[in-house]
Amino acid sequence: MKKIFILLLPILMIVSCKLEKDTFKYQNFQAIGNVDITGQIVIPETGATFLITDDKTDGKWIQQQSIFFICDLDGISETGSYLTTLKEYRPVLRKAALKKSTTDPAFYGDNAVALYQDWGASSKERWICVSCLATSLKNSQTSHSINLVYDDIRTNADTLYLELHHQGSGESYENDAYDTSDFQIDTHFLRFDLAEAIPAEAGESIVLHVEWDWFETQNDQLARNKPKHCEAEGILYLNE
Repeated sequence: MKKIFILLLPILMIVSCKLEKDTFKYQNFQAIGNVDITGQIVIPETGATFLITDDKTDGKWIQQQSIFFICDLDGISETGSYLTTLKEYRPVLRKAALKKSTTDPAFYGDNAVALYQDWGASSKERWICVSCLATSLKNSQTSHSINLVYDDIRTNADTLYLELHHQGSGESYENDAYDTSDFQIDTHFLRFDLAEAIPAEAGESIVLHVEWDWFETQNDQLARNKPKHCEAEGILYLNE
């Protein structure tokens, strides 16, 4: 199984190195962070801060709680913040994981979705950040949502069983009432709160077992056959 939730991304390598303030440069750095009240971007688990000295975006990132961002790191300030040219950003939607035994499946959906990449997990606040792929009709006004469901029946002290779901109201690639050319693939950035999902009897760590259904590819295109069931596992350390 593919290992996911390798915590905290390449920023660990950057933060842990002793760098010369005048010579440090890093292009096209990507991460997910929180926007704090001073207008800096912070990665909570490392405490790394990014001071935006050049903003190439529309500036509306400052209105968000969390963002996925692409930037150039141009140096280090006297206070230790990274002097940052912000190049792109996407809002990160914050959601709670849904309890399977008490949630109507019609709410969280059964359309195909893929776990594309994990962006770290917080042992202290007990959440995970992920990017997911889902399909939608081009130019549609229908709202799509990605949901993380925890199976409270299967979950035990050692393993938290999670399922990714896509609620697309039927406007998803597996619906052959539409032509394949009518669809696009969207990337969704999300932060899921696991506080209610992790059992009280869990020890110092818990295995995150994630399942989802996604399409196989044929000739570099999505296949129209039944989505394939996928699984992945990783470890979330709870007492760091």
